Order: sequence, then C-alpha cells, then structure tokens
Amino acid sequence: MLTNLLIYRFVLVNALFFALAGSLWWNGYVAPVFQTDLSYVTFAIAALFVLGWLGMAREIFIASRQLNFAKSVPQPAREAERDKDLAKVEWLASVSEWLVGLGLVGTVIGFIIALSSVDQSALLQTSGAQSAVATLMSGMRTALNTTVLGASLALWHEVNQRMLKTALVVYWADRMAAVPQAQG
Repeated sequence: MLTNLLIYRFVLVNALFFALAGSLWWNGYVAPVFQTDLSYVTFAIAALFVLGWLGMAREIFIASRQLNFAKSVPQPAREAERDKDLAKVEWLASVSEWLVGLGLVGTVIGFIIALSSVDQSALLQTSGAQSAVATLMSGMRTALNTTVLGASLALWHEVNQRMLKTALVVYWADRMAAVPQAQG
C-alpha cells in the first residue's frame, strides 16, 4: 500500500511553484518588486506567505501521518474530535484572503504615493512635469507590484489549502464512517 501520498502531492506541487518562482527570480522579475516598494507591504506579504506555507507544510505532514495510521488501524471518531481538529487549521484558510487584502492595501498605498507628492503648480514647468511623472510611476509600481505579489502568493497558498482540506475531509469521513461499525 502506498503511504504519504499527500506529502508527495504537496512536494510535487510546491516544487513546481518554487521552480516557477526561481525562474522569475533568475530572469530578474522578483527583486524589483521588493526594491521598488516604497510602502514595504511586499515584505509583509512575503512574510505572511512564509508563515502560512510553514503552517501548511506542518499540517500536511500531520494529516499524512493521520491518514496513514487511519488506513492501517481504523478508528471511530466523534463529531467533537473532528470539529476540534478542523478548528486548528481554520486560520490557514484565511491566509489567502489576508494575502490578497495586503496586496490591495499596497495598491491603495501606491496610489496615495503616486498622487500625494505631485506638486500641481510644478506641472507647468518641464522639470516639474518630469518629477511628477517619476513620482506617479513610482507609486504605480508599488501599487501594481503589491497587487500581483499578493494575488500570486494567495493562489499558491490556495492550492495547498485545497490539498489539505481534501485530505482532512477524507480522513474525517473515514473515521466518522467507522463509528457505526465500532458501536455494532
């Protein structure tokens, strides 16, 4: 019997995402996202993603161990056990929303940066217009980079979340199905 299939799927899917991220880094697309962010929201997004990813990896390994054990030794379960176990991983389901939310906060901050430092009276002069365009571009870069980073990492996290959720649903369905057999 094959064991640890959940871990294998997790490793394979995340290896593909890390390869994509590495390719983007190698081609010079990632560093500017962090270097040009005047709000530093991209660092908060990255830190939240790492925290969520580590939490997800931990729960994937725990769920895989539980699945393997439940297949070898069927154990009945009560709804309270299931609810308690699912409540422990509930925060992971919210990480994707938080990543997108931080991306949107970065978007708003970027627009604020773009619009707040433009001196309208300076627009009448060529040098003032050039300075205003540079400020606008800097703010827009922050806005777009935080949006793209937050949404991209949210998608990655969501794929992992779906794997974990599916595994836990299967695990608890098997354990709940064992209840009548244990009572009979």
